[in-house]
Amino acid sequence: MKLIKIEVSDDAAQFLQRRIDTGEYRDVGEYIAALVSNDCGDAMPDLLRQRLNEGIRSLDEGRGIKVTEESWQKKKDDFIARSGHRGEVA
Repeated sequence: MKLIKIEVSDDAAQFLQRRIDTGEYRDVGEYIAALVSNDCGDAMPDLLRQRLNEGIRSLDEGRGIKVTEESWQKKKDDFIARSGHRGEVA
């Protein structure tokens, strides 16, 4: 991960602090990372859509896997690691 420093106006800093104060983000870095992630385009939604379609197709064909709490947690951890997403994954 790369550390990037930015300079913002006082108004922007106040705005950022208000966003943090809502509790939606832990700090300014998480807020900025979310903005950048959202601006990166459709890469993550496309990957998620592709995986969902693969799963649906598998179920339609009568195939499937047994999902346990442990296997679900591993899938979530793998997805977070691949996507670089640090927040909650539903």
